[in-house]
Order: sequence, then C-alpha cells, then structure tokens
Amino acid sequence: MMDKPPGYQLTPTFSVPGFVFISYKLIGTFLFGAAVTHSSTDTIKFSVGRLRPHFLAVCRPNITAGLCDSHVPGIYVYVDNFTCTGPKDHALHDSR
Repeated sequence: MMDKPPGYQLTPTFSVPGFVFISYKLIGTFLFGAAVTHSSTDTIKFSVGRLRPHFLAVCRPNITAGLCDSHVPGIYVYVDNFTCTGPKDHALHDSR
C-alpha cells in the first residue's frame, strides 16, 4: 500500500495536497521577502534624497527663472527652487 504525501487537513473530508501547501509556503515566503526588500529600498532611496543620473532628462527643470537677478558670472549657484517642465509620470517620481 502506498502512503499519501502529507497534506493539510482543512475539514474531516477535505485536505489540501502536500505540493499545494508547500508551494504556497514557498511563494508566500518569496513574496514577503520581495515586499520587505522593495519597501526598505524605497525608504532608503527617498530618505537619502540623491537624484538619479537621468533626473535632468526626465524633469527638464526651469532653473533660469529668478537666477539672473542675483547671479554673479563665474560663481556656481546651488539651485533648490525649480519647476519641472517634463511630464508628470512615474518616471519623474522614480528619478528623485
């Protein structure tokens, strides 16, 4: 007589096959790990605040407005007040 593979008994008349139960546990563990990794990566990315290399191409900031009044030629100015003229989409959100 062959033994049945172990399963998960839901009710006295119905049990989940073993491979379904094991697959559910493996996929659930993978999805939990992926969610934790994604959340921690986004949290660190947004808290550090460093712009991505393609930020200027995606945002196309208008930095000339108001800089001509106080700008001294040959002196670099850190611009922190700008308006993005590019499309407002997911790429702009990810480029920050």
